[in-house]
Amino acid sequence: MKLALQLAKENGEQILNMAMHMITSPLDWEKFVTELKYRACPYHSIALGFDTFLVSTTTNKVALVLQSGLKRILDHCHISDTLEGLATRVTKRLNISEGNDGLVQRSLHELVRRGLLVPEHTVVIDRQASITHIPKITTLAFPTADRVVELQSAIASYADNVTKYGRLVDLLVMDDSKSVPRNDYLHSLNGVRTGLSIRYAGRREKEAYLKSLIDLGIQPDVARFALLGDFGDVNCTTGANRNAMLLDTVGECVVSADDDTTCTLTSHPQRDKKLYLKDKGDPRDKWFYLTRDQVKAQNAWIDDDLVGEHEYLLGKPLSMLAYEMEGDLHLEPRCNHILDALQFGSGIIAATMSGIAGDSGMYTSSSFLRERGESQSRLCESEALFKCAFGSREVLAVVRGRTVTHNSPCMAGHMGLANFTMLPPFFPIGKNQDGLFGMLLRECTRSFLGHVPIAVYHDATGQRAYQRIPECRISDVVWALISLLVSSGEEAMPISLKFLGQGFLDIAKLRDAEFWRLVCQRLSKHTADRLRMTEAALRQLRQCPTYWAREVADLYRQSVSNLQTPDWFIPIEFGKNRHPDLARSATKELIAMAGTLFCHWPDILSAAQILRQRGQRVSIPLT
Repeated sequence: MKLALQLAKENGEQILNMAMHMITSPLDWEKFVTELKYRACPYHSIALGFDTFLVSTTTNKVALVLQSGLKRILDHCHISDTLEGLATRVTKRLNISEGNDGLVQRSLHELVRRGLLVPEHTVVIDRQASITHIPKITTLAFPTADRVVELQSAIASYADNVTKYGRLVDLLVMDDSKSVPRNDYLHSLNGVRTGLSIRYAGRREKEAYLKSLIDLGIQPDVARFALLGDFGDVNCTTGANRNAMLLDTVGECVVSADDDTTCTLTSHPQRDKKLYLKDKGDPRDKWFYLTRDQVKAQNAWIDDDLVGEHEYLLGKPLSMLAYEMEGDLHLEPRCNHILDALQFGSGIIAATMSGIAGDSGMYTSSSFLRERGESQSRLCESEALFKCAFGSREVLAVVRGRTVTHNSPCMAGHMGLANFTMLPPFFPIGKNQDGLFGMLLRECTRSFLGHVPIAVYHDATGQRAYQRIPECRISDVVWALISLLVSSGEEAMPISLKFLGQGFLDIAKLRDAEFWRLVCQRLSKHTADRLRMTEAALRQLRQCPTYWAREVADLYRQSVSNLQTPDWFIPIEFGKNRHPDLARSATKELIAMAGTLFCHWPDILSAAQILRQRGQRVSIPLT
């Protein structure tokens, strides 16, 4: 340990020496040591070799050559702080001895002089919004499947809330039931007295709409995959049901609520009025409970305008929203997407998420090992609480204040959608369709995900348990291949999505051995990325509890074992009921169908807009 610390110290001194090599300007530190906060401006860098980097700023289009030490210091200045605060941060992060404070300050002074460290307020510029009219939320949608009683409760609670706050919305029920007859839903909905208009679409209505899409030139197989999830015997078609909702409400702003949620609301115990801008990771703070009764008893339940909270963020250009917040802006990102949006007025909040109180809706507990900040601290309080978090699914997960992210988990249990802009599809089959939607939103558009500081009550029923060690699912294969092909939203969505779709089609044309070699490589990288994030979170702990280290060791050991097992790479949706060779064939066929969907989704949206102009929707009016 002593040797490691000595090497870290020596490395820090080496970085500082390299930083000072190209600094020629005289020191005028007192001029800059004020309460003014600075941060790195948006930049891209290319290693030139010989300990130098070409650093290009996106704001003033300047290209500078930096010595690698000075560039390393710049890399640690993405959090806004005074120059003194940044000096302290750099000294700590790069293990530079305190006796060299003056040299660190001089390096920061040089970065200010070169325009690479800028006052925080200059990052947010008042830009004329490219969107002159942002639609109000006009539909409250309920994707549902085989839950008549739960749906009634959900509709009643949300209808009470929107009526209380004077929100003029229609109710939409998008039915994906496999066992509950259509007439049971219609009878149930006809008995609901909300004072609001209700629309409904089940299998019959979707089939009629599909015929209209096909008449407009949409391929029958891709249309049925998109709206019904027709693909073999995979029963989970939640994503297809959400796609039907998107086509039904095209041109609107909509809030979607799962049928096992209710409009019973709570918020962060330290809720504030700031706007937080973050680039990656789950921004929600989490509390963990043994039972749902504890969730009910230990949280303060509130009255609030839930639709209004979504409406505050949904569809707004990020630059306009940030400028309106003035001094209440908390700027954290180091990725250029958010910073560019603030500078150039690009990018809107295309989707919003509420927090969750009750069942977490999560697939695996292993993600808790990647928690940071207060949530991580809570998990370190005791082994009992740690076991509670990993054994019980009961949580409060909610942001402290309104938050916008570029790269964070996406869960559609209660979600707002700016459907007047071109949104990507939900993946029609399999679990984590909403996670894939969030990834496509991030990688194929210039849009962002908003989080409202209110949690809805998720009263999930049935025997649910976390998958302790994640299995390979359809969504993981699709995710791994998207990450190989994405263009990170540099182009408009139709171009990005069609490029992605063509890439999927090309991958599906590979010979079987080449296809599976690529899938295994990408899934291995996907798993390795998560293990490295788990390791990074572990290193943030000042003192790692034994139980935490043991859980990480088990996760690492089992993950490595999985990566050495050829059949693990077969998605469980196909592998459980098929011979491995047939499951591999089905996976390859699915990638081809996914590519076709991505290529044709912009055309499907255009067809839906034409049908909407003609007065035709997926749903029919009931009241």
